[in-house]
Amino acid sequence: MLGSSRRHRPGTLRAVLLFICAILGGCARRALSPRPQAAALRTHSEAGRISSGRTTSSWTSDVYRTPTPQRAVPHVPTLPPRAKGPVPPAEAQALFYEPFDQLDPERWQNIKFGKGRVDYTIDTSLDSPCLKGHSKANASIMLTRIRFDPHDSPWISWRWRVEKLVEGENLREKKGSDASARVYVYFDTPGTPWQRRSIDYVWSANLPVGTTVASAFSKSSVIIVAESGSEHLGSWRGVVRNIPEDYRRRFGADPPAAVAIGLMVDSDNTGSEAIAYFDELMVSRQRPRTSPSESTPQG
Repeated sequence: MLGSSRRHRPGTLRAVLLFICAILGGCARRALSPRPQAAALRTHSEAGRISSGRTTSSWTSDVYRTPTPQRAVPHVPTLPPRAKGPVPPAEAQALFYEPFDQLDPERWQNIKFGKGRVDYTIDTSLDSPCLKGHSKANASIMLTRIRFDPHDSPWISWRWRVEKLVEGENLREKKGSDASARVYVYFDTPGTPWQRRSIDYVWSANLPVGTTVASAFSKSSVIIVAESGSEHLGSWRGVVRNIPEDYRRRFGADPPAAVAIGLMVDSDNTGSEAIAYFDELMVSRQRPRTSPSESTPQG
């Protein structure tokens, strides 16, 4: 549902501008400051002059100004692992590991689409702290800017849990293009931010696992159903995906650098309600393991 103009909504322009700002890492202060390189950056950040209200770290600003597939991918420091229990070997060697013990505003931004933001909070009522998203006919994405080489770190994994599925979901149509839980990977491809390619892993209410659907809002985004239905509602499910394999299978080419990851609970098009939880998001060089009680949909 990301990356399209919605003329029937008054907040469309602001939403699109905020999204541009988020992906490129620009803000009004940087865009308007008199710098020698401002003219060179204007092509990619002209529309991104509305700040999301949060500053970004220096490495984020440097990496996200323009698409630069040739430049080296910087190492992104990982968050410390959860204090409970031993740290699995894959997590210890992860490029990026987010246990959601806290919601770091320097790492995560809640970017709005449509009329209101989804309520994203750290929930401590379950077995361990995790990110909870509760949408009431809203749509916003928790976005983190992380640039990495999918060939060097090809695996993305996470745990998610859905408590309430979207009612009226139809991912092939704009009016029904909602999902209770989504995990996005954005890539450094040519074009304006909303034209850049992305993979959208979803927990669908009705499509079977493995289904691939073109986004109803963007030709550059492909939806992959990684979990489905109500059978496992209220249970944690683990997902492990190979990013280069998914990219090649859907786009017919090797993936460029990834530039951001987004987590989303989404119910604005259907006007319904959705509740989901996310935990242990990881990008790693080695394929991580999941417990026997969790799913590992791949393909």
